Amino acid sequence: MTLREWLRASAEPGPVGRVHFGLRHREKPLGNGVIWRGFGGLAMLGAWIWFMSAQSLDLGAYGLAAFLTVMYLVVGLFMHPAPEASNVGWGAGMFDNPFRFSDGFNRFLFTLRLVLWPGRFVAECLADLGEFAADKLSKPPGLGRQ
Repeated sequence: MTLREWLRASAEPGPVGRVHFGLRHREKPLGNGVIWRGFGGLAMLGAWIWFMSAQSLDLGAYGLAAFLTVMYLVVGLFMHPAPEASNVGWGAGMFDNPFRFSDGFNRFLFTLRLVLWPGRFVAECLADLGEFAADKLSKPPGLGRQ
């Protein structure tokens, strides 16, 4: 590959991913799946709260940590990075392509997706568990069971 071809390749970026905002369309788990996922989400949230309580912080720092945790859960629920998998560098993402800036952006989206995944999981589990509980509490006993 000549220098001119390399320079032209750097001027023509590859495909890049996007960031979607809003609730994502997904199939919700049914019955016991909601309960197990809900326990998993509650366990992750409980582990985080236990970790934060083990720190020697003052009351204001606990308030800030609680606020940042809620914000992380909201961002994880509503922000969905989608990197373009065909353009993440050489060797299936093992090496950076120095002649394209777009693969760096896709790597950033992939990293952001990994960082936001636990928040999305916990937030969706809590939302599913809340919907499940509201559905079960709104029906009188004996109805809907066969």
